[in-house]
Amino acid sequence: MRGGVATGYPGRSPASLTEAEPYWGPQVAERKGERTAPGRVTQAIRKVFGRYRKDEDECVNLTNFVKHGNSLLARRIRLVAPPPSGVGASGSRARSADRYGNHEWRVTKMTAQALISRAAAPALDPAQVERFAELGYVVLPGFLPDDLVSRLEPEVDRWVDDGLRARSIAACLDPDGSRATPALELEMPAHGELIAYPPLMEVLATLMGSEFAFHHLHSDRQAPGLAGKDWHHDYEQRPQTDRAYAMIHTLHYVNGLDEETSSLVVLPGSHQEVADKTARAHLGTQALPGEVVIDRLPPGSTVVLHSALFHARRRLPGTPGKTRYFVDASYCQIGTRWPQVKPYWRSMLRRARELELHGDRWPELFAERHFTEYVRPV
Repeated sequence: MRGGVATGYPGRSPASLTEAEPYWGPQVAERKGERTAPGRVTQAIRKVFGRYRKDEDECVNLTNFVKHGNSLLARRIRLVAPPPSGVGASGSRARSADRYGNHEWRVTKMTAQALISRAAAPALDPAQVERFAELGYVVLPGFLPDDLVSRLEPEVDRWVDDGLRARSIAACLDPDGSRATPALELEMPAHGELIAYPPLMEVLATLMGSEFAFHHLHSDRQAPGLAGKDWHHDYEQRPQTDRAYAMIHTLHYVNGLDEETSSLVVLPGSHQEVADKTARAHLGTQALPGEVVIDRLPPGSTVVLHSALFHARRRLPGTPGKTRYFVDASYCQIGTRWPQVKPYWRSMLRRARELELHGDRWPELFAERHFTEYVRPV
């Protein structure tokens, strides 16, 4: 973990918790050894996490990040359900019965020391917030947990290999808008989880305030040798008139960046300009005075950009290169109505609500009222 850690345990510090002492978060009512019905467990978990993911076996690991002061604590809670008699441990009947309350669940815990060792990165500190305001970006190396990263990569493969990405693009290019809503990235479990990943929500709340909305999600496996992307910004405003409200793109580099991948190049401070998206496109990806090249990041890293910041993808010349797994999600501050970029945006937000990706803390995340109707670019 980077920085300090708060235990989240009222009135206690990490030093006051022993290796053997169990940690129980304030929102979870179950005590050591107590057995409780699945419905009660699910209700408690939804209060602290918003939703949960059930693994193929009888246990599920949930991570809840609770903000205390300027830091976040990762609390992992394991729920274990014995299979009903006559049904194998991996049988779907066992999983379905467990979920709907036919069997008891036991809440186990991790020790305080284990929790502290797996704690999440702290929320942005004042220096990072100031840097973002001044420069328009902040880099969060290794921000995503290994478990999420390991599930994102095969989902990106599926999105590309099964032609789902191509169909999504075709739906956006359809001249009369008659194509059916394509498959959505957020329907893939890890992608849906990424959108409302609790530490990411805290970062966004720090930069934009507690009320913001999800705008869109893109996922791609960028092949070696892929051409660069010219200088541009992604701030959605038609016409470009001001920067009164914040829009943020979160660029997730699933397998990182290194000497064999294309690099991200940013132009610090350019988010303070009011300019068209393609105002610098005529420059291609050439080097500009004051630019910053971001080309060394570990897997699971995230770059948080003000959407008005000019940036480019620059291909490394003279190297065979390797595949780059990339997911970007954008969010916008509430207070104005934002243009949408996908003709099926209503279906996308509705599906996110159906999947309850917003949890309890972020009721506005997928609200349609924050957007204008889609207008196809000329």
